[in-house]
Amino acid sequence: MWKHGKRRWGGMLALLLALAVTAAGCSSAYDPVDESGTKGGAETEATASGGTSAAETDTAGGTDEAAKESPMLAELVEAGKLPALEERLPKTPRVTELGSADAVYGGEMQLAFQGSSCSEYGWMNRASVLNQPGIGSMEELPYANAVESYDINDDCTEYTFHLREGMRWSDGAPLTTEDVRFWWEDVINNTAVTPTVDAMWTSNGELMELEIVDEYTFRCKFKTTYLLFPWQLSLAWRSNTIFFLPAHYLKQFHVDYAEASAYEKALADAGYSKEDWGQYFTAYGWGPNGPNELTTAMMGCPVLTPYVVTDHPSPTVWMAERNPYYFEVDELGRQLPYIDRIRIEQVAETSMLTMKAMAGEVDYLRESVSTLDIPVLKENESNGGYRTVPLYSHDAVYFNLNFGFDEDEGWMEIVNNREFRQALNLAINRQEILSNLYLDQGELSYHVPSEYDLEKAESLLDGIGMDQADSEGFRTRPDGSKFQIDFEYAKLGTEFSDFVEIIRQNWADIGIRMIPKEIDRSLWSQKYDANELQVRMLWCDFPVCESNPVMWDWSIPIRASSKYLTYYNTSGQSGDAPTGDLLDIYQKTFELKNSKSVEEMAASWKEISQLLYDSCIWFIPVENVRKPVIYSDRIANVTEEGYMIVSNMNMTYAYLLTR
Repeated sequence: MWKHGKRRWGGMLALLLALAVTAAGCSSAYDPVDESGTKGGAETEATASGGTSAAETDTAGGTDEAAKESPMLAELVEAGKLPALEERLPKTPRVTELGSADAVYGGEMQLAFQGSSCSEYGWMNRASVLNQPGIGSMEELPYANAVESYDINDDCTEYTFHLREGMRWSDGAPLTTEDVRFWWEDVINNTAVTPTVDAMWTSNGELMELEIVDEYTFRCKFKTTYLLFPWQLSLAWRSNTIFFLPAHYLKQFHVDYAEASAYEKALADAGYSKEDWGQYFTAYGWGPNGPNELTTAMMGCPVLTPYVVTDHPSPTVWMAERNPYYFEVDELGRQLPYIDRIRIEQVAETSMLTMKAMAGEVDYLRESVSTLDIPVLKENESNGGYRTVPLYSHDAVYFNLNFGFDEDEGWMEIVNNREFRQALNLAINRQEILSNLYLDQGELSYHVPSEYDLEKAESLLDGIGMDQADSEGFRTRPDGSKFQIDFEYAKLGTEFSDFVEIIRQNWADIGIRMIPKEIDRSLWSQKYDANELQVRMLWCDFPVCESNPVMWDWSIPIRASSKYLTYYNTSGQSGDAPTGDLLDIYQKTFELKNSKSVEEMAASWKEISQLLYDSCIWFIPVENVRKPVIYSDRIANVTEEGYMIVSNMNMTYAYLLTR
């Protein structure tokens, strides 16, 4: 009754080459340990599915003093243009065990990007306050990175941070708590620069209090328990704009510090009015991406990251050089990073990135490469002088029905029925998606049931009163009226259109009418905010959620329906409340957010995971999809297994075999 035709797909599988990829002879993935001496743990560390790590150790071993810094810096020291290494490093540098005794200094890495920013550069050029302790476990707190250490009081309301004494900005100025005070008082709490303070600086709606203890110690105080705070500080994309702003440099762009007449002239020369001084400060002092902002205005701003942008020789090329004051060393006491320079080229079209990689013109490429590109990439490896390494993607395509779509109460009642969602989930042919869109480079979902059973799905729909058909052969609502799902989506991923088409035909097989429609991204966002979408499709970061509760809090529950955002953001104190399974998940999430120990947090997550599995709140067809990462044959000490986002973070520790 409900069969509406089968799909016919081309023979893409015939193109799939053997993917037993091993490191070429020129590569050596490091194999470090965490602070306890066991494998795994840090944000850049090994996972259950493989990977590599960058874990802190207590002391740096000895080696030839002359070999502890790059020759390009040693020459500057010799010429009297740069202080000696021991004067540039903090008293207690961050020591990272890389297991790469053969690593050598020097050379220039080639990167390329399309759009407004280079993701590959941004993810490797980080100086996060804390580092996340791995992918896959919520039972370890993030550990110190840019700070030397931090302490938490018993009720998780106060966090005391200790800076690394002697740590310096890239221009040699010392890092002190004055930089922290300036960040909090003059930037975060100045509405001209920060119109809305991020919720991460609040606990149950109340703003954090900052206490400066001394030159190297500060304390963050909250009114209520906030154990999620350390994980907030470990999120990679926030890492370069938290706590530390170079006050000695940025005050010249701030209205409260600059000399009035000179400041007015500077504003006018830059094209800003007096009222827009906050925009001027942001553009010329600290953009949204911090030191990774590729603009001429940002050049000259001191950083704490491994690299600093130093030149813009042409409209499409940026040059970055190693930070001579970077605070991290390897286990032999050698200052990191190993590579001296990075050339970052902007291209006009996304397709040009793969072409440049195949021509051997980039050393590393992660973004904008599809699983479907693997066969042709493998075929051209020897000609291009690179290798294609399929790594796990941490984000899977998922979608959910809008549980709060109040334009149609009858529709909302149906989608809030667990058995209806279970029926839709049973009808998804995950193997079809995995084979045709991802060349079998992935796994069937395990956060939701992966069973494919049309007969059981039809039985569930019959049981909730959707057992009648309309004139087109699709199921009606229990009251006999027309039922359909309007699936509007923005093509945020190359596979989105084909993905939705498979779902449409899968659901047609059990008599559910689904109408797909691709719309502009900005319109899609507007419609979501206005609660006008019946379905929301995006990526979910479940592997990261399992180890960083902030990712769960930030990315998943809030997407269920914009109708319930106020209720969720106020922990149930105000706003419209959801019902049924979604309400249960919200309440368990509130418990997780109020945990006072990692054990409590892990227990709450376990309950949430079971609820997700049983209720089919979200549809996740496939997970752990392998996508290609491209490494040139001349680059070594890179990630060969595990998650691709980890490979990007670990590029800080790569070195070049030919320079």
